[in-house]
Amino acid sequence: MEVQLEATRAALELRMDNARHESRECDTRLELLREANEDQRDLLTRRETERAEWLEEKAQLLSSTADLQASVDDLAGALEATAVYQEEAERRVEQYRELEILLADRLVAGDIDFGIRSGHVAVWIDTDMLFGSSARQMSKRGQDTLEAVARAMRELKGLRLEVVALTDDEGTSEDDSADTLELTTARALTVVRVLGQAGIPLQQMVAAGHADHLAAAGDLPPKRVEIRIKPDYGYLPGVRELEGLAEGAELEGT
Repeated sequence: MEVQLEATRAALELRMDNARHESRECDTRLELLREANEDQRDLLTRRETERAEWLEEKAQLLSSTADLQASVDDLAGALEATAVYQEEAERRVEQYRELEILLADRLVAGDIDFGIRSGHVAVWIDTDMLFGSSARQMSKRGQDTLEAVARAMRELKGLRLEVVALTDDEGTSEDDSADTLELTTARALTVVRVLGQAGIPLQQMVAAGHADHLAAAGDLPPKRVEIRIKPDYGYLPGVRELEGLAEGAELEGT
């Protein structure tokens, strides 16, 4: 009986040892699982951090790309505007050269002066030559000269002209200022009429009398008529847009 009990006890102790061993193995595996789980959490956290950083870099890249595209568009616009300015500058230089050739005979004869003043290409004609001894009646030489100028300017299509008549202040009192302004305006209108009769459309010209207010101009005679070529401002930024707004306002008004 004792032998049997001893054998049973030994068997129980062996089973208990096995159970404790298995328990320790389970604890070890559980600890390993916990560590593996922590590693997975750390890995997941790193992946989420990396994803967030990647998304931020992507957003920055997209923003930089948009900024770069905007810069490229601005540069393209600036280059286009520069090309327009260059084209206009070359056109005006070519106009100047053509007019200089077309007016060569009158320049050599001394009937006119031709050049650039205050940003305008202009023809200057001495009032005494244009009107002779008359205050408002144009002389034959003056008319012939204007007709020659008109023929030259007709070769350059679409020119817009400003005709300005000036006189000196010699012997002019304040009471005479209104009279000299009226006289110079009348002379400018006479020049416009002659140019119109010579083939330049009247809608392309304006007339102005400045009396003696702008007469001083270096070596030019103070009593003179200036035929100024007005530049086309349509190439300047915003001008076309303003014209569009003005046309829209007119349509709404109708």
